[in-house]
Amino acid sequence: IKLLYETTYLAECNDAMAQMYGYSKSKDLIGTRLCDLLPVEDRHNEEFLRQFIRAGYRIKDAESHEIDKGGQLRIFMNNLLGVIENNSLIRIWGIQRDITEKRQSENLLLQSEEKYRTLFEESQDCIIISEPNGTLIDINPAGIRLFGYSSKEELISRNTAYDLYFDPNDRNRFKESIDMDGIVKDLEVTIKRGDGQKRVVLESSTVIRDANNQIIGYRSFLRDITERKKLEEQLRQAQKMESIGTLAGGVAHDFNNILGIIMGYTSLLATPGLGEAKTKQCIETIQRAGQRGADLVKQLLTFARKGEPSFSSVNVNETVNELIKMLRQTFPRTISIVGEFSDNIPSIVADSSQLHQALLNLCVNARDAMAGDEPGRPGGGTLTIATGLLKYRDVSIKFSDAKSNDYVFIEVRDTGIGMDEKTVGRMFEPFFTTKEIGKGTGLGLAVVYGVVKSHNALVDVQSKKGMGTTFTLYFPVPQKIQYVERSEEVFADTIKSGNETILLVEDEDMLSLLLQQILTEKGYKVIVAKDGEEGLETYKNRREEIDLILSDMGLPRLGGYEMFMKIKEVNPKAKVILASGYFNPNLKMDLINAGAKDFIQKPYVAEKVLARVREVLDGN
Repeated sequence: IKLLYETTYLAECNDAMAQMYGYSKSKDLIGTRLCDLLPVEDRHNEEFLRQFIRAGYRIKDAESHEIDKGGQLRIFMNNLLGVIENNSLIRIWGIQRDITEKRQSENLLLQSEEKYRTLFEESQDCIIISEPNGTLIDINPAGIRLFGYSSKEELISRNTAYDLYFDPNDRNRFKESIDMDGIVKDLEVTIKRGDGQKRVVLESSTVIRDANNQIIGYRSFLRDITERKKLEEQLRQAQKMESIGTLAGGVAHDFNNILGIIMGYTSLLATPGLGEAKTKQCIETIQRAGQRGADLVKQLLTFARKGEPSFSSVNVNETVNELIKMLRQTFPRTISIVGEFSDNIPSIVADSSQLHQALLNLCVNARDAMAGDEPGRPGGGTLTIATGLLKYRDVSIKFSDAKSNDYVFIEVRDTGIGMDEKTVGRMFEPFFTTKEIGKGTGLGLAVVYGVVKSHNALVDVQSKKGMGTTFTLYFPVPQKIQYVERSEEVFADTIKSGNETILLVEDEDMLSLLLQQILTEKGYKVIVAKDGEEGLETYKNRREEIDLILSDMGLPRLGGYEMFMKIKEVNPKAKVILASGYFNPNLKMDLINAGAKDFIQKPYVAEKVLARVREVLDGN
């Protein structure tokens, strides 16, 4: 053995072997002595060479411990054959395979079994051990039940960690976070069971490191909160309907006024000899009253909407402006409602329905605080809703857990009776209320707090007895988001026409014809494709003449997302607008990051389609 160490050196090898040792070319490794590759003091290597000699200078599937260029230990699988001449060993031929990562994974599993097997097997929460590349190493019985498989072997053989997420991109976001911080705590994600059903879980994870402090695995704990989320949604919906119910008096009053206007002017139209000018005035007034009623119904339905959370880009100024319109129609006339909007604040990622509800709850509380129920205090006051943008340094003064670089704030302040310190300390508790029996459940502010937390937002309250109350909600601004101004109503005749060429990809014939008519009437030339593959081929063949692509997301043969990504490979600067009845918020962010210029929410509205097309073509 000592003679082998001292006299053997590497005479020939290929580049692949050199790369196993950390070199780029074989010439960099050739000439290296055996003792410089196999640590002499390693007892395993001594036994490895002893077996080689005793077997007549041949060995099969034997492990050796080797040192690479950087001094790191590597584990190789060897098949070696010695060449004998004149009873002397003159050369060794062989094949080596690097199995370091495989052995590390096996050792990781063994260590885990030794230290945590009882906890692992008996835990009622799912525990998963996986490699950074997504390979599943182990999962406990609770995890097998959670994912709906009959055995661990079946689950592991059919999936990687990416497949267990309902949206595989969640794995990438999880991985970025844990690789940066070394830990993930209570990350809410949706997983996919073997039967295709969705479950909502809280995922907490830590990294597993090797002796060199390199990340070689993740240990994840998943707690099923699906039923809790359903109960929370039921609570939100019940409280939402309570909030809507508190507006019933104002709604009834406003609708009676609207009906009175319509009925009165209808009667006037029946008057014989009514002049043309008077008739036109009556018709226009009836139309305005009808639109006012339709707007009120639309606003109420928006607030009362039930469904799963849908996070998307939300224009805060528009949201607050719509809320103010409804409050002015439903709150007592003794309350003055004021909006203070900052210009050019960025959009936030939020569930618009939950945001509406949280703001409505705050406003209803403000209304009740100014109702004048106390003796000697007349009802009325001022309710102000303000928006603005603050930097991290300004928010972190109040909140040590602030993380975002920028925050959009929404401030709701009233001139009501205010709260004492004891009430402020308990106001977010479910069912805590200072109102009389029958006038409130005490869920309003609890729901506000839940919405704030689900949006990773922050809330601040300033109140003094007799001095009014100010609630401020701070929403983090995503890094890649468009800055938006308050939008005004768009009319088709005010939108500029154009002569550019648009590739329209839409599989629904009637919608395709509608869009063609809308676009051609404004001067655009339209090329039509009926599925993703046709759209991609059309763009490849005619890209020089196509100025913009307007595509549905749900296309046959090749989906809108896939077509968009392939078009970006052909031309990274391609201008693409994507349309859908629903955009998954995570997918939407991926599309923005990939270069999508804009989105259109179906159903198509001519004015909005034309406005978006013109804005993207003009580079706005």
